[in-house]
Amino acid sequence: MAKYTEDDIIAAIAHVRGGKSRREASRICKVPESTLRARMKGAKPHAVTRAGLQRLSPVQETHLANWVISQASLGLAPSFNQVRIFAER
Repeated sequence: MAKYTEDDIIAAIAHVRGGKSRREASRICKVPESTLRARMKGAKPHAVTRAGLQRLSPVQETHLANWVISQASLGLAPSFNQVRIFAER
């Protein structure tokens, strides 16, 4: 798993736009130079490009998470199978 965040990439881009070299910005922000270069050429974040492959929309995922939390707070934590069935509705 990557050891940098989207915020790190944004900070590295800001460094480059502020006059630092890509190499220096990638070193400072601990972002691979290839990632920084790609993002500066217009590549989209991984989460954005993969969003269409998700089974649930962000709203549906939030709704499902809230349902699980509410059930758990009542002492009725749903099983994995119950969550899967709820998600497929």
